[in-house]
Amino acid sequence: MIGELVDRGFPPGVVNIVTGGPAPGRPLVAHPLTEKIAFTGSTATGAAIAKLAAEQNVIGGVITARLQEGCRDRRRPPPTPASQHPKPRRSIARVAGQRRQDVSRYGVAGLLIFESVRAMVVQPKRVIDGLAATAKWLEEDSAYWPRWVDAFLEHPNTFTSGIPAFVGNDGQQAALGRRLNFVGWRIQPDEALVIDVKPPEVCSYWNFELGDRWWNSTDYRYRLSSLNCKQAELASDGTIWAVVSHQDPGIANWLDVGGNIEGSVNQRWVDATESPLPRARLVKMSELDQVLPKELKRLTPAERREQLRRRKIGVDRRFPV
Repeated sequence: MIGELVDRGFPPGVVNIVTGGPAPGRPLVAHPLTEKIAFTGSTATGAAIAKLAAEQNVIGGVITARLQEGCRDRRRPPPTPASQHPKPRRSIARVAGQRRQDVSRYGVAGLLIFESVRAMVVQPKRVIDGLAATAKWLEEDSAYWPRWVDAFLEHPNTFTSGIPAFVGNDGQQAALGRRLNFVGWRIQPDEALVIDVKPPEVCSYWNFELGDRWWNSTDYRYRLSSLNCKQAELASDGTIWAVVSHQDPGIANWLDVGGNIEGSVNQRWVDATESPLPRARLVKMSELDQVLPKELKRLTPAERREQLRRRKIGVDRRFPV
């Protein structure tokens, strides 16, 4: 039943069912990337799982092992209802650095909880140091990313190539086979930034991404905040024309600023033989028809709604809510 549901409802590789008993079980339990183990079976097997996980220093959270009704360890008597105990019974045993608490007095069929002793011990100094480190990171990170936009806004509404000098590296351009271009924009509600560039003939992927003043992605579920080589519509000569604006410019390639006055557009060419620098021009919305090629298709309100609907479907599939 579970296998059929997985086959019909999940993409390949998301859920994997592995059978075979101890042979595949031991390496899965001991694997360093295993974050949680849920086990149903005997007390002895549950203890063995906890021991192996502890020896490999895998478990930093919680392992829960529950014995099914009718499958409890036959060497132990059935649990006595809590109402019949004059005092709660509690036995704690250490299993290779783990702690096992028997709570069968509550009438649960052999519920075993294995918790990392290290995770249970709260050290005040560790908490204080951790909070201080978190606050320091938040302060530094909040200041770091706006510096990128500040660097681009030194030449507003003009594309520049490469990473800002203060970063001190190439932004992994060479390692990842990508070439980066950026523009910091300032756009009023009655203005539009018109972008045009002809993509390289050899280029496996390219895109434009809209960011706000703090280098956050703008709303990509309900607004058109990015364009890539599969989504964009090109002119007859292969040039992409895009408009960054508050108001709908009427063409397919719209980057909606979502109420922001300042922000950035990050553009990349991946596995490309060249890196053409896009051109950007700030114009009034009333001048758009004079700047944009006449051949560009103008969308009707219904076509725009359909474009946004399809975008939301794609985002929902990628990031379910």
